[in-house]
Amino acid sequence: MRPKISFIIPAHNEENYIGNCLDSVLKEISRENYPAEIIVIDNNSSDKTKKIASGYPNVKILNEPVMGKPRACQRGFLESRGELVCNIDADVIMPAGWIKVVTKEFKKNPELVCLSGPHKFYDTPKSFRLLNSSYNLAIYATYISVRHILKIGSVTQGGNFIAKREALEKIGGFNHRFNFYGDDTDIAARLHKIGDVKFTLNLPVESSGRRLAKEGVLNIAFRYSLEYFWVVLFDKPLHKTYKVDNRFNKNQQLKMAFFKKPRATSKTSR
Repeated sequence: MRPKISFIIPAHNEENYIGNCLDSVLKEISRENYPAEIIVIDNNSSDKTKKIASGYPNVKILNEPVMGKPRACQRGFLESRGELVCNIDADVIMPAGWIKVVTKEFKKNPELVCLSGPHKFYDTPKSFRLLNSSYNLAIYATYISVRHILKIGSVTQGGNFIAKREALEKIGGFNHRFNFYGDDTDIAARLHKIGDVKFTLNLPVESSGRRLAKEGVLNIAFRYSLEYFWVVLFDKPLHKTYKVDNRFNKNQQLKMAFFKKPRATSKTSR
C-alpha cells in the first residue's frame, strides 16, 4: 500500500499564483494515480486567494487568521490525515515525476524522515538560471557539510519538502517561534535528531522569483545564509518577524519588468 500524501499549501494574498499551483499538484496526483489530499491555508488574505482555491472541489480550505507561515503550516498539519506531509509554497509549479522521486527515496531508505529539493524560478530571465544553479549547488554543499561532515543538522527548502507524519508528531510539528526566516532550518535540525533528512537536487519545483526582484538577489542570499547558520548554531531565530507585502514601489516595478508575468490561471481542473 502506498502512503497517502497531504499537500499543505499556506497562502497569503496569492491570487496570481494559487490556481497554477493547485493545477500542477492535481495533475501530478492524477498522473501517478496517487492517494492524496490538498489543503490550502488562507493566512489572512485580503485578495481573491480563498475564492480561487474554493473553486477546486477536491481542495480543502482552512482559515488561519494569525499571520505567520509556521502557524499556517501547523494548522494544515493538524487537520491533515496523510502518512506523508508535504509543504509547498503557493507559487510552486510541481513538475511531472515529483511523486515518483518521493516514493523511490522513502522506499529505499526506511530511516528517511524528510526529503527536500531546490527551487527553480520560472519567471526570471535566462541569464539568471546559471546564478540559480550555482546557488542550488551551494545549498547542496552546505547540506553535505552540515549533515555528513559536521553532523549537526541538515537542509530543507521550506516551499519544497515532505516528511513522515509520525516524525513531525514526535517533534511537535512546526515551530511558532519562527515567523518566516529560519523555519525550514529549524524543521531540518529537529527532524535530524530522530532520523535521516535528505536534500536532493533530483526533487526540484518551479516557483516565482518575484521576491528576488523585490528584495535583491544578494540581499536574500545573505539573509537566508545568515539565518541558516544562526539557527543551526544557536537554535533560535535571528529575524523574529517578516512583513509580507506584495506591493511594489516604482524601483521594484522596474526590476519586475525583466521578469515574466505570472502564468494565467487554468480552469481545467475545477
